[in-house]
Amino acid sequence: LGGSSAPKFSRAVAALARASQANKSDDYGTARTQSVLAQDLFSTSGNHAGVLRSRFEQIFTAQMTRQSDECRQAATAAFAESERLPYAWLQIQLELEKGVCALLGEEDWGADERLSRHAMDRARQSNYEGLYLRALFFLADNEVGNGDLPAGLKTAAVALQSYWSGQAPAVRGYSLYNLLGSTPELATNRPHLVMTIWRESTALVDSEGDFLARAWAHSFAARADVTAHESQIAQREFAEAARLFSSRE
Repeated sequence: LGGSSAPKFSRAVAALARASQANKSDDYGTARTQSVLAQDLFSTSGNHAGVLRSRFEQIFTAQMTRQSDECRQAATAAFAESERLPYAWLQIQLELEKGVCALLGEEDWGADERLSRHAMDRARQSNYEGLYLRALFFLADNEVGNGDLPAGLKTAAVALQSYWSGQAPAVRGYSLYNLLGSTPELATNRPHLVMTIWRESTALVDSEGDFLARAWAHSFAARADVTAHESQIAQREFAEAARLFSSRE
């Protein structure tokens, strides 16, 4: 904002906003184009925060489209640059992205867990509640992925307690319920628990999520209902998922 008087600032912010919204809507082609444009516009006025924020959107796009080499290289470079600047929010986000990209490209669970823990500590110290929960989710996902289910469940429980006692965006709670509901061991041994987890999940995603996210959540909930032999509930959830998928089209 310190550079808001620059001639191209408003165009840069508008392009960045379009990139961010496109990433949230799974429109990754638009996200890439607009984030590159935003970076160029911010760069002409020497707005380093704007440049890094635009690069974050590019890295997120690469992550979601599974461009692992681009994701890893861009995240590593952007994180290193952020460390020389006083922008804690960007440092935390880029550190988390660096960990995710290491996991995508090389299945380096150790690096992802190490970076997630460090980002979690930074987020807690900086009072960024949403980023703290995002880091906890990554940590729980790593623990479950590494086969340490008890540790993953404990981390997820800590994160959910923090979520429900704070004011973080619904997506933070939804991601945690999604992780728990997708855990094979729980689906096999505790089908009614998983059904309840997805009920909580759909309630959250319905409050804020887009049509596609909501459709998938109701679809997963329906499958959990089937596993728990709750056919009538499953039929309602499948119908809602179909409605939402149709609305997306």
